[in-house]
Amino acid sequence: GLVNPQALSLLNFNFGSFGVSIFFLITGFLANHSLEKQSPAKFLAGRALRVYPTYIVGFSFTFLNIFLYTHFTGQAFPYRFADWLKQVSMFREYFWIASIDGIVWTLEAQVKFYLLVALLAALHRNQSAKSLVLTGMLLAAIATLLSTNLTRMEGAGLVFLYRFGSTTLLACYCLCFMLLGIPLYQHHAGRWSAGKTVAAMLFLYACFAICAKANGSDIVNYTC
Repeated sequence: GLVNPQALSLLNFNFGSFGVSIFFLITGFLANHSLEKQSPAKFLAGRALRVYPTYIVGFSFTFLNIFLYTHFTGQAFPYRFADWLKQVSMFREYFWIASIDGIVWTLEAQVKFYLLVALLAALHRNQSAKSLVLTGMLLAAIATLLSTNLTRMEGAGLVFLYRFGSTTLLACYCLCFMLLGIPLYQHHAGRWSAGKTVAAMLFLYACFAICAKANGSDIVNYTC
């Protein structure tokens, strides 16, 4: 075939992670398209109505099944209503609880990206290559700062700062990659030349690589 499985294995390539990277790029691409048709506030309201009801229903079904399983097997149900509420908030990680369904982290990243692009649009900076690159640089700087100080925070017993920093590191990693979808959209819309698009994406990818290194995260599956 065209793809050598052994070569992919040596590179730690994973089709699941690759699929997530495509999902993130599409999110970045479509966000600006939606923002051209509505205000940032309406955009956020529309995204919330699209993401939250579906996830709440789906997760509630999972939550109910866990309850039924523990009930009929004589085990104690390990969760409370507060755990359900934190999970469906899409900001579960900032409450420092593990994902109950194991899949919500991509939606959590998507919600944070919607907030970021809505802010850029409110400031009239979502079509500016300079602003996008500066945003990527800021995310990379935050990730680097947190990475170099996490051990110190943990050692000093600064539990809240350590937890906040750990979760924000992952957010920087995801957000920086999703920003790559915006130049693609601007080129597709005819606003940016191919050269400007490529230059912006290269700068943003470098910022993403810095975030990945700071977070100790995968880069291969987000590059191929």
